[in-house]
Amino acid sequence: GDGVAGFLRGFAACALTQLCGSQIVGLSAVLLPNQELAFVTSVAINIVAFITAGFLIKTSNLPAFAAWIRYFSPVKFGFHALAVNEVASRRFDVTLQVTRLDAALGEVGRSGCARPGAELSTGVAWWLQSQRGRAVTRAALGD
Repeated sequence: GDGVAGFLRGFAACALTQLCGSQIVGLSAVLLPNQELAFVTSVAINIVAFITAGFLIKTSNLPAFAAWIRYFSPVKFGFHALAVNEVASRRFDVTLQVTRLDAALGEVGRSGCARPGAELSTGVAWWLQSQRGRAVTRAALGD
């Protein structure tokens, strides 16, 4: 975020997310007959909330029958609020990263350290599929 206002928005998002988690414990304590059962149930609910929030497991990797659970996760909305607060007003310049990737791909091409038959990472596959990536890689490899 930007300055004090961004800090306060981030702090509020964290505090509200924590309060939602503790209220799940409180609700379990009211609805269930004993403290042990309430604690175990609330921990299970909070674990599901964290798993479906999107930062432990990508939500696109959740099975279809479980993907809808993320919309009941207070952690998901808190995480989303923090992410928006941190990056909404920022601009990103990737020139330095592209330069470093050019150099790294050039080193891999010159040293031959890529294993035969190894799968490319998503980033490298994207780079090689792009027009600029192919041109830079061919130039680095001497093609």
